Amino acid sequence: MENKNTVKNLFIRQAQNSDALGYNLDYLSARVDNNFNILGNAYEGSGRVYAYLKNKINNNNCNSENCKDEMLKLQQLEAAPQASLDILSDIAAEL
Repeated sequence: MENKNTVKNLFIRQAQNSDALGYNLDYLSARVDNNFNILGNAYEGSGRVYAYLKNKINNNNCNSENCKDEMLKLQQLEAAPQASLDILSDIAAEL
């Protein structure tokens, strides 16, 4: 197992140090069509959790005292999209 990792790491290191891809016209002209759906996967199911928590709070049917835990989780869910946008903008600024 270690030998496979060593070979893979060596190949990656050689590819990073090489400029062969910069001269490969087929590689440069190929379209990149990858949709990793990172944010979609990150927030999958969060709408259902948000509605569940909101319903528990509105019906005063919480598991914690004064719905403290539920409201904290709800605040985290509400703040998550902005945090994701901040991270993406930081990445874009670095590139």
